[in-house]
Amino acid sequence: MHDVARLAGVSIKTVSRVLNNEPHVSKAKRESVEAAVEQLNYRPNMAARTLSGSRSYLLGFLAPTGAPLYIDRLLRGALDACQKNNYHLVAEIYDTQADDLLENVRRLCSSTALDGLVLAPGVCDSPQVLAYLRERGIPHIGISPGGPIEAPYVHIDETAAAYAMTRHLLELGHERIAFLGHQPGWKFAERRLQGFQQAMREAGIAVPARYIGQSWFTFRFGQESAEKLLALKNPPTALFAVNDETAMGAIVAAYRRGLAVPRDVSIAGFDDSPLAALTWPQLTTVRQPLEDMAATAAGLILKPRIPAAGDSSGVLLPFEIVIRGTTDKPRIGK
Repeated sequence: MHDVARLAGVSIKTVSRVLNNEPHVSKAKRESVEAAVEQLNYRPNMAARTLSGSRSYLLGFLAPTGAPLYIDRLLRGALDACQKNNYHLVAEIYDTQADDLLENVRRLCSSTALDGLVLAPGVCDSPQVLAYLRERGIPHIGISPGGPIEAPYVHIDETAAAYAMTRHLLELGHERIAFLGHQPGWKFAERRLQGFQQAMREAGIAVPARYIGQSWFTFRFGQESAEKLLALKNPPTALFAVNDETAMGAIVAAYRRGLAVPRDVSIAGFDDSPLAALTWPQLTTVRQPLEDMAATAAGLILKPRIPAAGDSSGVLLPFEIVIRGTTDKPRIGK
């Protein structure tokens, strides 16, 4: 740091502020320090930083099992924020329905001096985990919690997003629209179903119970659930899947029945995962800025003023309806 300070012509304190991404540093001095760091190939010593201050420079990320594409994008966003702030990310995947969830979190927190935790959906909906973190005073940030929590959180309006996608299908002329991927107890799925039902209700269209397909949020379960819906006597002309993986399974189910997408059945997803642009036709979906959501959540921990456990405030990020090739007007007579 002394070498960096000499080369940049600034104080050690200024170098420290730049490395810790703190405010109150002029643009010129920040650029000078960054140039010196690059020229000297300087990398902060994590052990020394830990000994010299109260921070460990470790951020925890807790995610549920299932939906690997979804979790992968969240991890990428959190990791990017950590790398920009010279932090390390400690990621754990837990079964949020298991009885040992709280014990696993306790074990992690007692064995690792974390500066805070980012909690993915499912984990941030555990009252026991949240109560434990509040009791220990460990800063924690939720991503898309099922409801208000006593901690800061980052989210999009999933109900409004699902409503907007359903409106897209309705405006194309579809009336027999099914929702694929309902799973009681999973709040994000319930919010998306709520938006779908609201749009259908406002359109004056009753949704038969058989048009609400229960499925876990994976390709295989999406395919199995879609096959049942498409085998009905009066099958839906459009399927709105709870996430992109489920939608991919639905596309395969359609082709297995000799149906063309979108000529015979329109299919829409949610998340805009990398797969959405790789399938053919490319998937119409809701773009959820998952990387930005995780990076924003991590930033709430990594910034100099760490929010105290128990503080509650929500950061709302925008969504986007991405119209691609899997949705079109229904065939006449279908």
